[in-house]
Amino acid sequence: MMKKQIVSGFFVAIAASAMLSSGNAEAATLPPGNPFYFVQDGMRSLRRTFTFSPVSRALLEARLVGEREADIAKVVGAGKDEAVIGDAFVAYGEEVKALRAAAEGIDDERVLSSVGSILVGNNRFFNELIGDDVFKADANGRDAVLFARGSLADLAIGTFGGDRADGFASRVISIARRDGSAYAEISAAEALMSLELGIADAGKGSESLVRALKIAKDDLLIAFIGKLKAGSVSLNKVIDLPGDEAVRLYVFEEMRIRAHDADTKGKLAQAEQRLVADIAASRLATAASVQEAIARAIRTKTGLSARSGEEAAYFAEQAGTLLMNNAYDLAFQNAVMAYVSASEASFLANAVPDELREAIVIMKRRYDALPGAKPAFVEKRIGAIADMAGTALPQATLAAIREIQLVLALLHK
Repeated sequence: MMKKQIVSGFFVAIAASAMLSSGNAEAATLPPGNPFYFVQDGMRSLRRTFTFSPVSRALLEARLVGEREADIAKVVGAGKDEAVIGDAFVAYGEEVKALRAAAEGIDDERVLSSVGSILVGNNRFFNELIGDDVFKADANGRDAVLFARGSLADLAIGTFGGDRADGFASRVISIARRDGSAYAEISAAEALMSLELGIADAGKGSESLVRALKIAKDDLLIAFIGKLKAGSVSLNKVIDLPGDEAVRLYVFEEMRIRAHDADTKGKLAQAEQRLVADIAASRLATAASVQEAIARAIRTKTGLSARSGEEAAYFAEQAGTLLMNNAYDLAFQNAVMAYVSASEASFLANAVPDELREAIVIMKRRYDALPGAKPAFVEKRIGAIADMAGTALPQATLAAIREIQLVLALLHK
């Protein structure tokens, strides 16, 4: 049974951020377990009945997703029993499904921005929820959160999948940067990573969306690396932030492969070891979770040449060997390294000029947002990279983009 006694202050804060992130702070709602909840549910159905425009219906469903998210925060924060919490998660999943049906095929910017805000804000909410000691220690609680995050992956595929991923990276970066805290990039990158993992697991129709997520995470993580090099943030502080430690390990590994200098790579490697120790202490790495992580890495590696997928194959093999030896924490770490290596190689192998141009547009916007006088050499370099995007190898273009992203991060400190 899920524990009833929960540190309420944490979840009160979560409830507030849930409503604010969905833009639905104006209306108080009754959570599952309240004797009058059925009346509120009836009112929600009535609002649907009298909403006729497809755009208005999608915006209504987006607001209702925000209400369902707030419901989860309320029942968890109040220490409700497992059945009530389960009902809140089921209702949330049904509402996300309704939003997918309403938003699919709509190109209205208000709808797309609302869905983008939900994908970033709600994944962040669930990452923080699953990082709480109660959910971390309870298999049912973790399963409920994984179910909710899977619903969000389906929503992303339905709204932005296939050939609709154009502009997705720019949109979610804009949403993520609304949080002006020192660690905003990490929280947003973890939200996008949990979304990416869910989309990768969902399968077909999502490849272009996963690559768009990679472009978005590139910008966020390299900006954070710049802060790290400038000394304005601490990796130890990141580890102590509320969040899903398993997802955080994926994010740290992605940062490590993006870091150019040995000192930063070394700090990130040390931080990963601390995360692995925490994962082991929390018993988050089980035989089942390791097998799932290995399978994800192997699926991502599929289609790569032997040379391109050599590193990923090595880490996946190591993960399998460690799993057989019951070293679940180290097996999980190697499976994470296999996935990140495979996803990086897959992106480079399949990147097209349009995707790289979107990364250049994002980079140019960051340059334009620099305060004060702007170094002219950076703008010239951005122009040169734009010229090479359609002619040079994707690897060369991406390396040049990341180089200037880091320069911008250091200038923006």
